[in-house]
Amino acid sequence: MMNSGMKKICSAAFFFFLFCCSTYAQNFGGGITAGLSLNQIDGDTYGGYSKPGVVAGFIVNRELGKKFTLAMELKFVQKGSRASYNIETESGEYYRVQLNYIQLPLLGQYNFWNHFWGEAGLAYGYLINFKEEDDFGELPDPVPFKKSELAVLLGVAYDIPKTKLRVNIRATNSILPIRQIKNQKNKDVYYVDANARGQYNRNLEFALAWFFK
Repeated sequence: MMNSGMKKICSAAFFFFLFCCSTYAQNFGGGITAGLSLNQIDGDTYGGYSKPGVVAGFIVNRELGKKFTLAMELKFVQKGSRASYNIETESGEYYRVQLNYIQLPLLGQYNFWNHFWGEAGLAYGYLINFKEEDDFGELPDPVPFKKSELAVLLGVAYDIPKTKLRVNIRATNSILPIRQIKNQKNKDVYYVDANARGQYNRNLEFALAWFFK
């Protein structure tokens, strides 16, 4: 069941979208988007964008000129981190954490050349749930992640000529820590870097968007 925080986010986003579409339909556009995310967590002891995830959601945008658009999205985004045991070198260990977010990006888009757009903005994410596991299975008492995430995003998009499709690539980084590096008993845990200030999501998104008009 949804908790109160998630209900508030979903309700606010829904009414915002409804207000935009009903009151300013002549100025607003909309669409759907889906794609793949490649993820890692800065501040753990593993590196590389080795944790894949799903990205899917809705888009509302408004043209503020011939070359500038303001957009808001409501998306489901999977983030996290993963490490695997290397059979060839007989080294490493299995570790995986998956973070499921409802994310609300707000971004500006600038048409800098032909069908190419630059994108920049902020995204608020609400953590629905997470799962963390190692060689022995799901961790019985994991250090909790923060429910809220604030991230900055940068990207490039390309409108496919004579279609309603757009391809985009985005890089998203947490601004604030998503988890502290100490557990409740103030003891170090093996899956965090003790020299880090905290843990931060870092991900790359590859998505295809289809616009209604």
